[in-house]
Amino acid sequence: MPPLVSNESKSSGDFLKRRIHKLSRTLTRIKKKLNKVSLLRLFIFGLFSTSSLAYYLTRTDNRLYLFPIFILLFVFFALVFYYRKINIFKLRLQSYENLLEREVLRFEFKLDTFYDYDIAINKLDLKNHFHRDLGISGKTGLFTYLNTTKTIGGEKLFLENLLRQKNESVEQIVFRQNLVKEFCSKTYPPLKILRILEEAHIEEGSGKINLAPLFQYQSKFFETKKILNLSYKPYVVFGWAVSLYLFLADSPPISASIFFINTILFILNRKEISLALKSFKNIQEEIPAIERVTSYLSGIPIQSSKEMFSFSGFRSKEIKVMFTKLDKIISRIAIQNAPFIHYLLNMLFLWDLWQLTALGNWQREYREKMKSIAESLIVVDSILPFVILKFHSPDYQFPKIDSKISALSAENMRHPLISRSQCVSNPLKKINPGESLIITGSNMSGKTTYLRTIGLNVLLGLCGSVVAADKMEFPPLEILSSIKNEDSLEEGISFFYAEVKRIAYVLNKTKESGKYLVLLDELLKGTNTRERLIASKAILQKLMKANSFVFITTHDVDLAVKTKKQKVAHFTETVKDNRMSFDYKIKDGVIKSTNALRILEIENLDLDL
Repeated sequence: MPPLVSNESKSSGDFLKRRIHKLSRTLTRIKKKLNKVSLLRLFIFGLFSTSSLAYYLTRTDNRLYLFPIFILLFVFFALVFYYRKINIFKLRLQSYENLLEREVLRFEFKLDTFYDYDIAINKLDLKNHFHRDLGISGKTGLFTYLNTTKTIGGEKLFLENLLRQKNESVEQIVFRQNLVKEFCSKTYPPLKILRILEEAHIEEGSGKINLAPLFQYQSKFFETKKILNLSYKPYVVFGWAVSLYLFLADSPPISASIFFINTILFILNRKEISLALKSFKNIQEEIPAIERVTSYLSGIPIQSSKEMFSFSGFRSKEIKVMFTKLDKIISRIAIQNAPFIHYLLNMLFLWDLWQLTALGNWQREYREKMKSIAESLIVVDSILPFVILKFHSPDYQFPKIDSKISALSAENMRHPLISRSQCVSNPLKKINPGESLIITGSNMSGKTTYLRTIGLNVLLGLCGSVVAADKMEFPPLEILSSIKNEDSLEEGISFFYAEVKRIAYVLNKTKESGKYLVLLDELLKGTNTRERLIASKAILQKLMKANSFVFITTHDVDLAVKTKKQKVAHFTETVKDNRMSFDYKIKDGVIKSTNALRILEIENLDLDL
């Protein structure tokens, strides 16, 4: 059977390439326009400079000559703003083009080309976890392939979901699946959401959007300075009123004394105020993108979770008012970036205190609403990786997950991290709790890949995603595995002992209530054949007594005995002209041949066998 490649799947790559081609042509026109505006701006500035110099040298008293000079100056500044407007539009188009190019690479499985960072697994304290076994991390891992998140909170929630760090009820899994389904039914919104969020850092920098300052942080500066909070406004107003009166009355001014007091207050509180305003100053560039994506999402009807999805409760006008007020406050806070002007405004008006008050008032009015918006946006950001997976692979299907389902099964199941041109489908015949499938096979024939295929597809289903199969169903499961064990010189642990520790964890875990998917690759391969077989049979019997779906690969054909609860299958190879080839298709029964000695012969090892 040839590799399974969907015609539908091809269309998403073609669609992206057509959009990129269209964007490239538009960008070429925009760049030409920018060059023309830049030249015109330079020409106008030259005329302005020449006219100003001519006016100065002629020393004429006729003020009418200033009129064309001011006109040229006005035109120059108009061109400066027009150039900036076009340039921002160009940056937005380039941002969208980069996004689409990354999606083409994702579609073509060229993961190492856009891999830029990995999960900090060592910080998560995940012991005896399946992330190494299934290939979640790394350049070609599931995290790299799926991750489209643009917010810090969205990536954290996506990662928690992907690594199954929280115990979830079937209702929570189905809720997320329904939400993913709704977004999958809308062709363009997912890409547009990513496009808007991508534009958060078009002018400078990069990285994830931090939504926390919108609702988590609340300044406590005035809580310990209540007298200052009550007095600074009347003090500033009264001081300026008295100064103005004395100035008009031609009396000795007191302005210098007021300015001196203001400067002392500014210096004493500068560090504390800067810390209080820092997190808000850092999100200034991100606010327009957050506002746009919120307004956009508020117009998308979401039926599956109205009570938990807050965007539908806001109107575009209300969203605009909230974010416009915040943007104005943060623009005033950003004056800190100009130290001299910042000092001058504080000396004159105690500027920072007014901004802290304005920010506190905004938080009291909108904090809860912003919390709802941020939390909903984080949820959307965390599920978009699965929506984009469906966009790239329309032939993937949503699994049926229900507590009433007793068995695990799948039709035409594929490995989601193998490219379409190389992917081979295999069935997963119905297996019930307390049953096992023992898989034998020659080296490199696909045994371990089959285990990972089962694990990754179950994991995707638990995340609410589509799976790489035509059909799949299973009850809520917890994944346990022992596939990729490593020795440790630092801990003084051998390869065999590392595997024993992992198996001990699996056995202890399966004593708890719940259903488990257990994936064991070449059980106890670090010890001798006789003891391995004895221990493997004992481990297998114990696992089958638990509420588990057990899949084991092995080279020990004596372990692969078909019984009522123990099924057997195998992978094999064909040899022609001294060359081995594999079809990677699972077959019933125990393997009849091995290939270890054949591999040694093919590689021309001069051995007396």
